[in-house]
Amino acid sequence: MKNNDIEKRTCPRFDFPVPVEIETSGEKNDKVHKGVVVNISLTGVGAYFFQPFEEGQNVTFKNSLPVECNTASVLWSRKIDSRLYITGLKFLDQVGHPLSPLRFF
Repeated sequence: MKNNDIEKRTCPRFDFPVPVEIETSGEKNDKVHKGVVVNISLTGVGAYFFQPFEEGQNVTFKNSLPVECNTASVLWSRKIDSRLYITGLKFLDQVGHPLSPLRFF
């Protein structure tokens, strides 16, 4: 970390490389996007996708993650190379206490 970088994370991250599918809602139709989760925390995930997403855009997870949540908001999306983006997603609807433990199986 550079001296002028400020760590904004409030929870520890865990490596969690699994495939993920998210659905975005648009004016014309809903679309499912496939990607790979890189890491997960109690508050969100980092994942790779083949397209960028808009900051503030809401998405729905189509497959299970080890948290009691199925929707998230895009915090950021950055281009890694010509066809790959990394995206930060913040969970929106955790059931129960917002710091409920991850449900690893």
